[in-house]
Amino acid sequence: MTDVETGAPARRSAARRLLNGIRRVPHLTPRELLATVHAACIMTVVEALIRWISLPRLGRLLGVRLDFSPSDPGRRQYAISSLDAPSRRSVRAARSVSNAWPLSRGPCLRRALVMSRLLRSHDPAIRLGITRGTGEVHAHAWVEIDGRPLEDVTAFDTFQRPNLESTA
Repeated sequence: MTDVETGAPARRSAARRLLNGIRRVPHLTPRELLATVHAACIMTVVEALIRWISLPRLGRLLGVRLDFSPSDPGRRQYAISSLDAPSRRSVRAARSVSNAWPLSRGPCLRRALVMSRLLRSHDPAIRLGITRGTGEVHAHAWVEIDGRPLEDVTAFDTFQRPNLESTA
């Protein structure tokens, strides 16, 4: 649900996502439940702060790195199966919580912040990008480990900081 979208259909959709997430709880193992509660707590902090402070500052508070350097568009996806078991649980928990999160329709930035916080031991980076070559602009945020994304982002070009030292 976005700030301007406060109608009944949006509220029903958010409630449905939350209920679907809650229905999965009895099927979680104790470790998965703990990882999901941990992700939900971080998501709550992110949600409380994301509208009030800048993204770089929020990243510093969470101890996560934002990467605006140029990236290779042909980079291969990072194999989540190569992560250790607790890290794989953290990835699944962050995805599960963000998919059920009722307070935003586009949870990719929140998911990336939560996932990066949970995967700090792997030195993850958050990247931001936009779709390329389409008539519409769609923004996206994702997590990278060792310069490789944890999801397919071939349709996105990464944001880069402008070079302010250009010659005049």
